[in-house]
Amino acid sequence: MAPGVWLCLILMPASPAAGGMPSLDTPCASGLLLAQEQPQPLSLDDAVARVQAALGGRVLAAETQYREDGRQVHRIRILTEDQRVRNILVDPMTGEWQ
Repeated sequence: MAPGVWLCLILMPASPAAGGMPSLDTPCASGLLLAQEQPQPLSLDDAVARVQAALGGRVLAAETQYREDGRQVHRIRILTEDQRVRNILVDPMTGEWQ
């Protein structure tokens, strides 16, 4: 169980007078649900592995950049098997690349 869940269970009274066990509409429990529903961004290492598996070749460079709007993008420079250098941009939230 995640540390945050334990904290919620410890801090919330579970006596019959307090209404028993916490329900999903309590602030703590609903906050945990929102945190669990949010997707984890794709790491730079995972993005590199996906692009290299799809294209083959050799990775020349990889870095995470921030766009003007504040969003992250993984930039991967790869030397393909046909000796072309390609710059691939991977969206860490969706995993889509171009």
